[in-house]
Amino acid sequence: MININLESLLGREFDDEIIKSAIDHFNFPRKRPRISSREFYIGIESLTEGIDLNLTSVESIDFIDQDQHPEGALLVTAVFLYRSGIDNHSEFKKQLPHELAFDMTRTQVWKHLGKPSWSSPALPIDRWEYGDYQMILDFSKNEKQIDTVTLQLIGK
Repeated sequence: MININLESLLGREFDDEIIKSAIDHFNFPRKRPRISSREFYIGIESLTEGIDLNLTSVESIDFIDQDQHPEGALLVTAVFLYRSGIDNHSEFKKQLPHELAFDMTRTQVWKHLGKPSWSSPALPIDRWEYGDYQMILDFSKNEKQIDTVTLQLIGK
């Protein structure tokens, strides 16, 4: 079984060999997505595997060195991991980042990861920053479990 470091997907081009492996591993559609001229990102989803990817045109990312990528390149800028039943997804069955588990409460996560860099004042959502990416956790309303884990590329 292939072991894919989810954080390592961020910032890679859709045509990168690691992304191709992830696409096969997580049963994403293999066809390269097309972005309309009025948009700058597109999402691809694997409902059965509980994972989605956001792909963003390199020209629209101001903190990326444009010269490092070909014109029109699509970079992975976010990875979404879902608990069963969230947004019609099956549960993501692989290991969550930072040794998290969907059945962890918000309090358990704070003890495990430390205080987040940001918390929503209105919703059970917390964010931690790790170098060039951030991890956002959306909890259930009662804060008894994690609903969604988002890994998102950020500028350094």
